[in-house]
Amino acid sequence: MMVAARFGAFVFDLDGTLVRLPVDWDAVRARLKALFETDSAFVPLFESLKEHLALEPGKRTLAFGVVDEAEAKAAAACEPVGGALELVKKLGAKSSVGLVTMQGRRAVDRIAEDHGLVHAFAARATREDSLDRAEQLGLVLQKMSATAAGTLFVGDRANDAVAGRKAGVRVAIIGKKVTGEAAPDYAFGTILELAQFLGA
Repeated sequence: MMVAARFGAFVFDLDGTLVRLPVDWDAVRARLKALFETDSAFVPLFESLKEHLALEPGKRTLAFGVVDEAEAKAAAACEPVGGALELVKKLGAKSSVGLVTMQGRRAVDRIAEDHGLVHAFAARATREDSLDRAEQLGLVLQKMSATAAGTLFVGDRANDAVAGRKAGVRVAIIGKKVTGEAAPDYAFGTILELAQFLGA
């Protein structure tokens, strides 16, 4: 039996896991610092943005607009990670596949259209839905009627592993070595290694 059959659903992070989106994050941070009139480094960016918006919710539209503009420019040059999109499509043929991302809907729609992913995901959550990755996972699981215990979440950062644990899903991290409390259930050097592990 394929390892993939152990899981009833799969959820993927987007940037860094499935695609590489060449956003000028330094420029985004500079504009956000000016918008919020702060010396904050905005690192990690979206967690910091969440904190600033909690204090100044009226700036949400402007702040998201700053990021949307940068992502729109980058989306045209977006490059798929080798083997990633093929894996999503193969898994989607037999299982529910979801997407969680801190990117905005505008960029996600463009990437999906450009790379044949419009119908690839049974559910997705973007930053407009939540700036909390664990909450995003919960939203996607609910939309897919999937159990946390039967879901594998695939990301590329330590905070993905932390959020996955919080959401109760199994976690696979691609590319980066993550240790300590954030250590994932599975770690792979590339998405192709994950595909081989899953038998997909």
